[in-house]
Amino acid sequence: MTNDKLTWLLDEKQEESGASDLKPAIESIGDHHITISRQEARHGSPQQTIPLHLCPTLAYGSVEFNKAVRADFYPGKWCDWTELRCDHYYASIGKFLINDDYIFLPSGEVMRRLPDLLKEWEQVFLRPSRADKPFSGFVANADTGEDIKLRLRNMTPSDLVVLASAKAIEAEYRLVAVRAGKIVASSQYLQHGQFFSAPQTPPEALAVAETIVLALGKDFPDPMLVIDIGKCEGRYGLVEINGFSFANFYACDLEAIVRVAHEQAMMEWQEMKQ
Repeated sequence: MTNDKLTWLLDEKQEESGASDLKPAIESIGDHHITISRQEARHGSPQQTIPLHLCPTLAYGSVEFNKAVRADFYPGKWCDWTELRCDHYYASIGKFLINDDYIFLPSGEVMRRLPDLLKEWEQVFLRPSRADKPFSGFVANADTGEDIKLRLRNMTPSDLVVLASAKAIEAEYRLVAVRAGKIVASSQYLQHGQFFSAPQTPPEALAVAETIVLALGKDFPDPMLVIDIGKCEGRYGLVEINGFSFANFYACDLEAIVRVAHEQAMMEWQEMKQ
């Protein structure tokens, strides 16, 4: 392995990750890629696949794979679990949210407060504040109490849950951005709640994403991030921010993403060596 090439660490359990297949794009720009297990990502192996800290690496795969990637790899991974918490970034860009009427409740309080919230909203959208998503976002009503309990079982009573009035989102778009910089690539991935992958993205969605990237500024720790924009009743707003290293890129230009990721990772690598 040479220091002028980025080595991508890819999840052995690709079929479980839901991530895009970046191998052709990685090869097209001349970078390396190796596929490793989560055990090797976490603990290493007797025959270490890659010499740690001797070449730049970037992980890409599932949430669990990225949790396993240890600090010996550098840059390693772009998915800062603290910065990606809803309760962390909502405070600075809440006005751009589709769910801008949100509240946070501890998981242990959700069931107690839900009847009052349903009186106000009739239907309630719930999602975990955590970026590793112990459950997927869903809409609850008066008949879904047992389902809510089932979904919350993987959370501690103090884990925060996002609650907001349910919205009919017409379309959702995924945009890949450089920290405090440009949008690198974009793709539609949902249409009226159904999977719909297409490379076209409305200029309104791009404009909102660019505004959010600027609002987050240079303080965001990861060099690249993934922004999901939704359209609801003619308005475009933020659905959520995801970590680069575990995001599916759908119909985005993968070579453009990989090329910019290479540039950003190599800059981090050079800064670390100085």
